[in-house]
Amino acid sequence: MRRRAFVAACALVPLSQALGCRATTVAPTTTPASAPEPAHDEEQILEEAHSDYNHVIVTEQGSLRRMYFETDGRWLLQSTYELDRPDALHHEVFQTMVSSMLVQPQVRRMCMIGVGGGQLSNYLFRHVPGLELDVVDICPEVVRLACTYFGVPKSDPRYRLHVADGRVFIESLAPQSVDLLVLDAFRGHSIPRHLRTREFFEACAKRLAPGGVQVANMHRRTPRYPADRATLASVFAHNYRFASNDDVQTSIVSTNTDAALTPAQLQANASTLQPNFDFDLSGLARRCVVNEQGWDPNAIAHDDFESQQLQEAAERHNRSCAPTCDDDG
Repeated sequence: MRRRAFVAACALVPLSQALGCRATTVAPTTTPASAPEPAHDEEQILEEAHSDYNHVIVTEQGSLRRMYFETDGRWLLQSTYELDRPDALHHEVFQTMVSSMLVQPQVRRMCMIGVGGGQLSNYLFRHVPGLELDVVDICPEVVRLACTYFGVPKSDPRYRLHVADGRVFIESLAPQSVDLLVLDAFRGHSIPRHLRTREFFEACAKRLAPGGVQVANMHRRTPRYPADRATLASVFAHNYRFASNDDVQTSIVSTNTDAALTPAQLQANASTLQPNFDFDLSGLARRCVVNEQGWDPNAIAHDDFESQQLQEAAERHNRSCAPTCDDDG
């Protein structure tokens, strides 16, 4: 195994960094960084894999496994898996995305776009009784490595893995078939354009069951955020912005219910759900802003293709994001 030591520092990068600063930029150094492991536990590369979409690197340091995407010479942290505590939900970005459960606590059918190391999907699968989920990723190597190293089930009938473009998969679903739709797919630093337009969000809304919710992983300190937020507001009646403790990481929970939940209702849902979760849901509920105003309707993003051209457009946009999407600000 190759050994390297790393310093991790959260990078302010476009969208997913634009749909979330999930990725942490990692740079080589000669001495280990401050971390949960002793200094003598260097980070070991377990496996590297290449596909048409990603250069994926899996490492191990003591009891921690990590998945990175190498993009433009940088290692972007996707998931952390603690061998001693496989149910732990590392990274505040994932904890913030659990805010979707505060808006719709009765989730039975979930679809997630973007596997990574399976950290969020694994967590919800183990903490939400009876949950059935379809998890989709365009990169076959990501799916394979998630199963091999990160505890993602290979053959559980309630946890179904799919190698496909996220939008193509969503548009194949029956209307009103999903209670929770999780959007956390990106290439390099960015979400491909066909996964953040009004037409895409309309397709998502059509697949939500009555009372269903969509959660999108966002980063508020990017030039793209106003357009993404305006696009969501053009499709969904109610949008809840849940922020991380540092107010950088943001999850937008969107729904077309008749009325928005009040702060008291969000807190009540947090109290009901708290026994099933191991981090503070009440604090997350307090960091919620409902239906922000002031979005520019001229900023709404639209498809640059006709509906019958989806397959070709998906391939084009997926390939254009290396290392960043063509229209990233």
